[in-house]
Amino acid sequence: MKIFSLLLLLIFKGLIFTFSVFVFSNAYACKTNNDKENIIILRSFFDSILSENQSLEEVSETHRYKGRGVKNKNEANTLFTYHIDYIKSEKKQLIQNKVDLTITKYKECTLENKWKFEKKDLDDIYVVSVNGMIETYVLMKKDRILSLVYFRKGSDNTAHFIPYYVKSTYQ
Repeated sequence: MKIFSLLLLLIFKGLIFTFSVFVFSNAYACKTNNDKENIIILRSFFDSILSENQSLEEVSETHRYKGRGVKNKNEANTLFTYHIDYIKSEKKQLIQNKVDLTITKYKECTLENKWKFEKKDLDDIYVVSVNGMIETYVLMKKDRILSLVYFRKGSDNTAHFIPYYVKSTYQ
């Protein structure tokens, strides 16, 4: 009887271990697939800017995050399209045909001069580089661009993103 109890306990522990490995591996696979989807979405975003077939408002509607707490739709679109204009005029190398555009998860990026960001955002930041040089960073949320705008502050030079959905408190 004691051997039978031990055998049942071992089987039970084995099942729990197998189940936990299965759950963990599926969660990791989902995260990896989400990362790949975000990279495809970002490539599509830069291609949309290049194509000139879509208006900036259409690009904004397609790629901008629209979660709870979204500010006035027109204001969010204006801010997003303003940054698209900035990319088109100041970061032309990002939208040239046949450019060596590389999009990498922040945590996987090994390029020099990588900015330090807040720890809470690291899983959702993507680094956009051309020919081994970092050009910009993008903060993603739920398969959409949460922010293209970031800045450094403080003595530790930690960078912070400014999301397009944040309601303005100064009006």
